[in-house]
Amino acid sequence: MNGIGGSQYDCDINTTTTTNGDSTVEVRASDTFGQQGTDSLNVKVDNTVPEPGNVWINDSIVQTGAIIQVNVTTIGDTGTDLDYVDVDGFSLNYDASNIWKGTTEGNADGDSTINVTAVDLAGNVGENDAVTYTIDDTAPTFSAVSRDTAFIQTGDTVSFSATVNEENFRSADIEVLDSSDNVENDVPENCVDTGTSTPDCTASWDGSGSTEGNYTFRISSTDEAENTGSSKSLEFRIDDSAPTFSNFAVNETYVNSSRMVGFNVDASDSSFDPSSTNISVVTVGNSVVADIPETCQESGACSAKWSPTGSTPNGNYTFRIESTDKAGNSGAGIDTSEWFYIDK
Repeated sequence: MNGIGGSQYDCDINTTTTTNGDSTVEVRASDTFGQQGTDSLNVKVDNTVPEPGNVWINDSIVQTGAIIQVNVTTIGDTGTDLDYVDVDGFSLNYDASNIWKGTTEGNADGDSTINVTAVDLAGNVGENDAVTYTIDDTAPTFSAVSRDTAFIQTGDTVSFSATVNEENFRSADIEVLDSSDNVENDVPENCVDTGTSTPDCTASWDGSGSTEGNYTFRISSTDEAENTGSSKSLEFRIDDSAPTFSNFAVNETYVNSSRMVGFNVDASDSSFDPSSTNISVVTVGNSVVADIPETCQESGACSAKWSPTGSTPNGNYTFRIESTDKAGNSGAGIDTSEWFYIDK
């Protein structure tokens, strides 16, 4: 032993090879006259490293700064055997049945590790870094947003699809909104994992019970880290009205086989389709004499020209317009006040 001032002595005892359990340290002292004294001290030897064996977290995909709940089971050590258990410097509290509970924070972009440290009363240190989590601060985005038609009649079906660009996809929600952005219908969506972190989502709606007007499909998505992406929208229209026609005009009252007669008319329809419009020359009895090339604008302004052939009989004629809009509604128009007379 080494003396430390006066009558105080210290010594180091190597217990690393000592059997775990209760032991007795006995001290004997002799003076120069041969007199002896003894004393003893009971100690507990513990050379067993704690085992924070089972680590459980409530969520493996989180945002930066999110609170992660952590449970740790210390195998063979109770709350009275350990000095403390922490995770990434955050202290855990002993609960019961060798379970310690507490929280840590998501702290990096990418894969991160739950670092658990358990220290017992003897100073033995055990660690566990087998559990990882993923930081995800990126919200879902959308691509390939489409619908199969822009116009339907009540009872027809319009289908919507979109690709969600999200590696940690959880769910998507597709709604139909009216022209005031009120939810008209929360339609069932079907999202299929493509295996490339871009699930494809689809939905269909038939507009039953809804009135004519403009509507919008809107899709939103939330990932496993609770990031919600900015929604994407696509408009369509319920159109139950057939095209109507006005401003009929014929530029000639009398023509012969060497002169051309012109015709103008305005179509009115919210889903007017120039490519599905036909103008023909008809008799007083509405019999078709000729289908003629027409020019129609998206605005509904239509015009056509026709030259009678030598075989066209003398008599009264006019133009008739027929049109089917993009929703499938059909209408026809003829103005009996706008006749022209063929006189050869």
